[in-house]
Amino acid sequence: MAESVPNGATVSNQDRVCGRHNHRRCLNQTRAKELEQGLRQFLKGSRAPVASANIKEFANAISECEERSRRLRKFLELAHRLPKTDILFWLAKAQHSMEFDETLWRAFLAGHFGRTSTDSPETVPSAAKILCGFGGEPHWTWKRVSSELISLRPWLMENRKNLKSLRFGNHRKYESHKPLILHAVIASFCSWVVDNGGTPSRAFGTSMDGNHEASFDRLYSSLRHVFRLGRTGVFDLLCLLGNTGILTVRPGSCYLRGSTGPLRGARKLWGQRAPAELSELADATAKGVEIPSGIFEDALCMWQK
Repeated sequence: MAESVPNGATVSNQDRVCGRHNHRRCLNQTRAKELEQGLRQFLKGSRAPVASANIKEFANAISECEERSRRLRKFLELAHRLPKTDILFWLAKAQHSMEFDETLWRAFLAGHFGRTSTDSPETVPSAAKILCGFGGEPHWTWKRVSSELISLRPWLMENRKNLKSLRFGNHRKYESHKPLILHAVIASFCSWVVDNGGTPSRAFGTSMDGNHEASFDRLYSSLRHVFRLGRTGVFDLLCLLGNTGILTVRPGSCYLRGSTGPLRGARKLWGQRAPAELSELADATAKGVEIPSGIFEDALCMWQK
């Protein structure tokens, strides 16, 4: 439906959408220029041997990641409208019902399958398939998994053909859908919960006097002990919990040690230095140009590709 304007022309819905997109694009371009100026000053001080053109490319990558983060947060706010085949729908449902243990369990499944690093129709349903036992409603809830972990193993073996349909997100490319490995992953998470308070809400409990970054760091170090979750799995899981407001955590570091893509991005900026030094440089630069560590880490990864 068209809308009349003073000069006699009309503005269609499509025109309004295009106008919003152009406005957003202009804002992103302006933001990229601001970032470029800040990066040039800061990188000069750290003696980064990076070409001027590359700094501009990296600034654009940061701007794109900021926009992607904004869209992700909006998407997560509307997760309750997603299909039941999406683990994020079930995550939002448990969160709305204030079932905290169940919410954290579902977040773990989302993190293990890399839900936030994919929008592939083949990959999105995977975590929900496990939660719902390849049915339509939650079956392997936290209450059942934690009390019937022994029963999970034969169930996985019986469903090995169904497990072959599971796919993992872009940040979890090397994970396995083999029943024994999947059981080991879930068993390891259950053991971590037992070792850290006995329930997910206690294990994930954060009491760092309101210091969101310290809370993130404590959980990051602790969750690294969960089998196969790995550096990226832990980072993405905690970012998901922070972005959904389930936990008041945010990364205060890029956590480059143990990474692949982000570390390659850092080496494009600062050359062949030790991972520990590159991590310090990345963290200092993110703080210096006032970029959230999670976005800076994402930009390093995207830019190096």
